[in-house]
Amino acid sequence: MADQSTDVIQGTLDMLILKTLSLEPMHGFGIARRIEQISRGVFKVNPGSLMTAFQRLERDGLLDSEWRHTDNSRRAKFYRLSRAGRRRLEVETADWTRRAMPKPCIGSRLSVLRISMSRVPWMTSVVGSSTFPPRMTRPGR
Repeated sequence: MADQSTDVIQGTLDMLILKTLSLEPMHGFGIARRIEQISRGVFKVNPGSLMTAFQRLERDGLLDSEWRHTDNSRRAKFYRLSRAGRRRLEVETADWTRRAMPKPCIGSRLSVLRISMSRVPWMTSVVGSSTFPPRMTRPGR
């Protein structure tokens, strides 16, 4: 059976890293695990891609880092969001939210039309019928 996990696209990886670090400072392995957990295993983060993303984000001033000891006494580089990183996360989140919002479609416009037309008594029967929009007929037929 084919592996159904999805590789993370560069821009998406940056956003996922920023979002993960908005909660607390973490080391690289912890960030990769958190992304996999949150996505329920859909996103498998390649360690090489992760390191490249850290370098790029740090170079752009979006991340700060420092060497610390982990819970099991190993040295690891911990990353945290800088002020610029928090601002970028806010901008990116707003952009993603705007793009994800459903646009009004014809069906919703028809619903609004039906509601507004139902206030006109003689239109109620036309709007509620299966022949909406009404068919045009010649008088006398």
